[in-house]
Amino acid sequence: MFRILICRRALYIYVLILLSVTSGYSQNYRINERTRLYTEEISGDSLLLKADNHFAIPLSLNLFLDLSNLQGLAISELSEVLQPRITGQIVARFKKVDPDEEYRCDYRWKIVLGDVTKTPDKHFLYAYPFKDQSSYPLSQGPGGQFSHQNSVAYDFAMPVGSPVTAARDGVVAFVDTEFDAGGARPELVNKANVISILHSDGTIANYVHLSKNGSLVREGDTVKTGQLIALSGNTGYSTGAHLHFEVVQPSFDSKDKKWINFEWNKPVYSRMQPEQNMTAAGSGRK
Repeated sequence: MFRILICRRALYIYVLILLSVTSGYSQNYRINERTRLYTEEISGDSLLLKADNHFAIPLSLNLFLDLSNLQGLAISELSEVLQPRITGQIVARFKKVDPDEEYRCDYRWKIVLGDVTKTPDKHFLYAYPFKDQSSYPLSQGPGGQFSHQNSVAYDFAMPVGSPVTAARDGVVAFVDTEFDAGGARPELVNKANVISILHSDGTIANYVHLSKNGSLVREGDTVKTGQLIALSGNTGYSTGAHLHFEVVQPSFDSKDKKWINFEWNKPVYSRMQPEQNMTAAGSGRK
């Protein structure tokens, strides 16, 4: 969060995001490179607060305002959904109380990928994120002691280059497969290749640790359940080749992810070896 001082003239303010490390995996969606928040003066005594969103999906913006010599909002906190691929969306309008005096607009803010106003469908059943005829050991499940403490995530011990498929219909929200390093080193925590897919109920599935250049889809693509989307890998904070899969709900809570405790459309251990029966060697744990 930042404190910004806006003086008389319009000032362009680029959005910067601070992400904390959680459960061994942190994803920087590079929102600062794709979004900006800025002001524009109108007729000398009016001020517009605008935002640009260059993502293919909505973003949610939360503002905490402290105004001086400006009026237009009766509240000090404002939440707004930024529509996808739109520039110049008006977030707030202000008017000077005294046109001849300086004005000030201090604010703190948070911004997240997705629409926080959506209600998740907690009864939806997810397909496995690999082909029906395939079978991979489950090296770590929800609450796993290595890196899934207090989280709902699944690690499938998949060899590098294994096909990864969409677990649910959706729109590709984010793709980053430029990294090639992997290992149990803290500096690699937010350097895992990932594809994120937005679902109709606002939840987002993250497919993590993919191969370098292993994406077979682009941001904005519509995908169907079972569609091939990527090749698995061993990038980022990882002790072996595997696919990390999780479903999260967009939230302004900066302390942790808001995981969805989802269910699979088939018994979770019917074709996957449970974590307690795995040996450390070749487990693909993260």
